[in-house]
Amino acid sequence: MVQAPTVVGTRLHEEDVSALLASQAALQRLVPGFRFNLGFSAKYYHHGTVLENRGDDALLKNREHFNWFCHMWNHQQPHLYNNVTHLEAEMTMNKQFAIEHGIPTNSCYSVSPHHSGVYPVHEPLYEAWRKVWDVKVTSTEEYPHLRPARIIPQQPVDIPLAIVSFQMIEMD
Repeated sequence: MVQAPTVVGTRLHEEDVSALLASQAALQRLVPGFRFNLGFSAKYYHHGTVLENRGDDALLKNREHFNWFCHMWNHQQPHLYNNVTHLEAEMTMNKQFAIEHGIPTNSCYSVSPHHSGVYPVHEPLYEAWRKVWDVKVTSTEEYPHLRPARIIPQQPVDIPLAIVSFQMIEMD
């Protein structure tokens, strides 16, 4: 059994990172080589509470244990950008942060904030992804609270998981 932290907020704390690592280790016993994919929006690094900033540090300390992907510099939805140059600039700032902090970002995978621009396709997003990140794979899901609701084609990619907070899970 993996003990999950009881603190629930919008950003990870050190305890959340420990729980993430423990959950990943438990899953790796079932799925050899399993790794969580973590998206990052570097603008918000060390812009949280003291506990959240410690969580940022814990993530970076354990960066080699995860797969990482660009989630836009400021978590802005790409379909709101009409200019591919602006999208590329935002992605380049995020990439520079990754380089400076040793975050491995060679997965050729990305998901945009709120899955914006993935489907329906926003062509400047794909052009910028290809140029800055060499993205070859993405995925999406429906957000029922966003309008208009629509049917989204799905194609499985590895094991997609969305982790908001941790609960106790039992693993044999």
